[in-house]
Amino acid sequence: LMREITLEKEVKKARLYVSARGIYEAKINGEPVGDSYCATGISQFAHHVMYQTYDVTEDLKPGINGIGFMVGPGKWTDLYTYAEEQERFCEPRASVMAKMVITYTDHTTETIVTDAEHWQLYDDSPYCYLKDSMGERYDGYLASVCKEYSKPGFSAEGMSCPEVEAPECAGEPDPEIVCSRMASVKCCGTEQAVTVEQTSENSYLYDFGKQITGISKIRVHGDLDQEIQIHYGERKENMRQTDEVLMGDVEMSFSPKFMIRRFRYVEICGVEEAPELSEV
Repeated sequence: LMREITLEKEVKKARLYVSARGIYEAKINGEPVGDSYCATGISQFAHHVMYQTYDVTEDLKPGINGIGFMVGPGKWTDLYTYAEEQERFCEPRASVMAKMVITYTDHTTETIVTDAEHWQLYDDSPYCYLKDSMGERYDGYLASVCKEYSKPGFSAEGMSCPEVEAPECAGEPDPEIVCSRMASVKCCGTEQAVTVEQTSENSYLYDFGKQITGISKIRVHGDLDQEIQIHYGERKENMRQTDEVLMGDVEMSFSPKFMIRRFRYVEICGVEEAPELSEV
């Protein structure tokens, strides 16, 4: 989801308020807003939806600016939104709601909100499949979308006006919109795999030596259209969570965007040569 805004006056301060039914990434002019992962956090969406507040004064520049959001389902379609009386999970379509309040040095203000009139939706994300409890499927050919969608001038075939949806969940109208009630999830360090062993042809198992709660970042090498699977687990015999990567280049980096896992082992399948330990 993206739009452009034009700033013709000097900005004194700017605040961005964002909430989502699901997990969102916010960017301005191609740069991430904030340093947290998997916002909005865990909500019981039938009762409340949490929002986060960001100081984006330094992210804006004179002239044309781009604002963008990428949204994934997160807990919106997982157990936290289960509606027992309906015997099904909530509506699978994730959504985002945001407001930016800009205060200029002449003491005037401007408020920008998400609506169907000024924003554009691009549905062809590199994240082709997202399931909070299972994994992601990533199309490397569309990797540039992640870098470009929030920049001024972004345009792609298939862009359309977004739909405005009612703020309800599991038949419960008007859930309370509240300031975030949980600490942000942030990076507290980086760990490198310590050993690697070949488990079968074109498959390699990496051991971090301890349990980790976080995300992987893997540099993979291969051929165009090559399919690579990445399995995660706390034990070697229980590697159930899987990410799938379609190579859009002979060398690329992959890191899940919409989920955090607990794991010790990472198995990379479908590669002819094992990535170096420093690449995992």
